[in-house]
Amino acid sequence: MSVKYFLILVAAIFLFAPTGGVSAQESSPRGKATMAPVKQEASTVISDVEQPGDTTKTTQEVSTKETTNAPDRTYLLGVPQYILITLLVLMAFILIPFLPGFIELFRPKDEKPLALNMNFSKDYKYFGKSFQKILEDGLGTKHITEPGEYTLMLSKPEKVRVVERGRVSDQKTIDEILYVLADFTSGSDAEFRKEIYVRGSCKIGDRNTLRALYCEGDLVIGEGTAVIRWVDGDRDIEIKEGCRLGVSVASTKRLAVARHCSFSRMFGLPILTYKAKLPEILSEIRVKNISDTTMVISKEEIILPPRTNISNDIVTHQRIVFRGKSFAKANIKSYRDIIIEEGSRIEGNLFSERNVVIEAGCTITGNIFSQGQVKIGNAVQVGQEGKIKSVIAKKGVLVEGNVTIYGYIMTEGEGKVL
Repeated sequence: MSVKYFLILVAAIFLFAPTGGVSAQESSPRGKATMAPVKQEASTVISDVEQPGDTTKTTQEVSTKETTNAPDRTYLLGVPQYILITLLVLMAFILIPFLPGFIELFRPKDEKPLALNMNFSKDYKYFGKSFQKILEDGLGTKHITEPGEYTLMLSKPEKVRVVERGRVSDQKTIDEILYVLADFTSGSDAEFRKEIYVRGSCKIGDRNTLRALYCEGDLVIGEGTAVIRWVDGDRDIEIKEGCRLGVSVASTKRLAVARHCSFSRMFGLPILTYKAKLPEILSEIRVKNISDTTMVISKEEIILPPRTNISNDIVTHQRIVFRGKSFAKANIKSYRDIIIEEGSRIEGNLFSERNVVIEAGCTITGNIFSQGQVKIGNAVQVGQEGKIKSVIAKKGVLVEGNVTIYGYIMTEGEGKVL
């Protein structure tokens, strides 16, 4: 409850609540004074009764009776009791949320700050490393080098089949964990209901269903394959058209993704989207309106003209547009959309509370964060070799062809290569 509403409530109680203590009989019209007499009834009955042989007088008195009008309200500290109780209850409701803080202030349990290891960083290979460690701890290094069938205790006993090299035929279903010591291939329409670990190279056929896959060599995933959980690789990964990539796909080398693939999180050094026709970016800007030559600032947006050169950071509540072939060595933050038109270069980070649109041929050397959607056009580069950057959007990331990203792409919404 805010202070304003609390004061209004208290004032209403005092202004409109009855004060009590005055009865209807005691009120009188203005200008006339009346007195209500107090009635007293007293009667004394004295009887002298002489009984034979008795000389004692008996006196009987009837006590005096008075009637008065008493107040019908109880007061505490000069305030009607019900008002005081109401105020105390309101004060209690206001103070209760602060009670845990007062307890911690006067009787602290956490006197020292939490110990944080500042060297911790996000491990993009977390799923693969965790799976590898589970196999090594559960089976032992000796079993991992010898083909055979074993039992691995996880949340329940799981069957593990270790093979020298493997090939799964078309439309076959595998119900156990596979550990392949060399290369592995699968036909089309196969289904793997458990995890796969491949020490060599791996080629997954078209329209397969994978639960999870770790590959130490080169990996190719065929068209239309669905990943339920994750894919991790130590070398190059190539993903063909129309795949659904589950929770995570990560590679320490090149990650190439074809058209119409959907994703939630990807990591690669770099991530490359499919080859497409390169965009045509005009070398000269044709003057068509005032924003082609002049900075335009309105209540809703800021439009910077083509070939603008900026060296200072920008923070604005307006939509901001960088026209073609602009350059900024700065961080850009907007509480609305950020639009970077074709051929521009931003040496800094982009932060938007709404959407970010990066048109064809642009280069962004920093990170991109958006509470809305990020759309990355043809032939855009994000980051640079040797420096990991991130493209993070809450509602979605849409990526066109010829895009190069050094690091992460993550979204809680729709991630898609168009």
